[in-house]
Amino acid sequence: MKGCRENSGVDRYGVGFSVFSGALLGVATTALVSWLAWVCLVPFLLAVRNAKKPVAQVCWAGLAYGLVMSFWVAGAALRYTGDRWCVALLCHGVAVGIMAAKAVILLMLFVPVRRKPVGVQLLFWPPAATLAEMGMYHLLEGFPWFQYPVGFSQATNLYVSQLAAVGGIFLLSFAVLVLNLVCARAMKRRSAAWAVLFVVLLALLHGGGALAVRQVEGLRMDGFRVALANDNSSFTLRWTRERVDEYAQRLLGLAASIKGKGQCLTIWNEGVVPWAYRPDDDLILAILKATNTSADTLHLIGMTTAAMGHTFNSAYLFTGKGQVMGRYDKQNLLKGIEMPASGMKLPFFEASPFEEPAEANRGILAAGRARIGVLICNESSTNRVAASFARSPYDFLVVLANNNWFTGTPLIRHHFYFNRLLAIRNRKDLVVNNNLGVSGHISASGIIVQRRESKEPFVSYCTVKKIVNHGDT
Repeated sequence: MKGCRENSGVDRYGVGFSVFSGALLGVATTALVSWLAWVCLVPFLLAVRNAKKPVAQVCWAGLAYGLVMSFWVAGAALRYTGDRWCVALLCHGVAVGIMAAKAVILLMLFVPVRRKPVGVQLLFWPPAATLAEMGMYHLLEGFPWFQYPVGFSQATNLYVSQLAAVGGIFLLSFAVLVLNLVCARAMKRRSAAWAVLFVVLLALLHGGGALAVRQVEGLRMDGFRVALANDNSSFTLRWTRERVDEYAQRLLGLAASIKGKGQCLTIWNEGVVPWAYRPDDDLILAILKATNTSADTLHLIGMTTAAMGHTFNSAYLFTGKGQVMGRYDKQNLLKGIEMPASGMKLPFFEASPFEEPAEANRGILAAGRARIGVLICNESSTNRVAASFARSPYDFLVVLANNNWFTGTPLIRHHFYFNRLLAIRNRKDLVVNNNLGVSGHISASGIIVQRRESKEPFVSYCTVKKIVNHGDT
């Protein structure tokens, strides 16, 4: 009986540790606390080793993680669906379930080796969990609010995040899991040697990252001047028919504030013109005419395309006189919002679903002497689209986005740091213009050159550069 009571006490203690670990992992990821991610799983790793019911502990940890990661979903769904509580609560429940399941899969892979030597654990768990994350990441493509690898927690750490240039966000996940195992070993054995190894690994990650940043910054040359024109309009202004004149005046006022400062390109945000392109569109022509820039300045403007029964989420490249020089159509659509998921789509006024484009409008756009890779909104949260641009040389990445629906949620900040990892992964300067989100300029090394978050219209200017290898000069 005494042994049973002791085991029961260990189980209760272990459940608490597991819940604590799951919650810490959620905090480290959603708040982007890089150092917390290095140790957040240590309580779970210590408690589950001798657990009588390890699967239960894994499930409790997963639930805690899911609740922390999804706390914002109901509020965002309410805004998107027009205060439909039933839909919002359903979305919240689904989000908690999916995020919890992801954590359960990740932690469950440790259970078979929990009593094995630490060498076996290091050889099995980090690689297996990283592969599982890769599979879940691709399975959930089109649902960016569920695509959170453990490695995303390192996006605010400039030096550690340099690993993304080698193996993407998943190599960051691998590093985080290894650090947690090493730290757990040091604490369990109270071993100075393992503690030293933990510190050495961190020193190597930070030192190597610092060297990589310095090297990349030394290769950035040949600047292109770019302007960001951000209207920062709420959805009630942008998509309310009765307020179309008010919205048009807001855009014209913003256009008039754009000055000619040598920029070759003015970038607007996603869907800034809230209807489909027409060659005789008076608003487009009025916006271009209102700007105080030279006729050579190009404008990249987000709007939709409706052609032959098809609808695309697009970015149009205009000359100062309104001539279309190119168009990019969004490839990675939001499932359940921009396109149906399993036949279902969240209600969004009367908008029709978008479609994925054919090959014609998926490539690089030539903006004067600059060649740009254009991404729209959530396409910057994965590397699939950006990687496709590598087939031909280009100079920098441009992201047009709209975070209107996620105001007041962590996704505003997350989106910007996904952009940072994308810039590092592709070693390209990246410029993002995000309606009611975080806009700015990130260098190819990941250094945040410019960052701006506002609820008012603004125009900002930056000089983006491209990587020039010594053999190219």
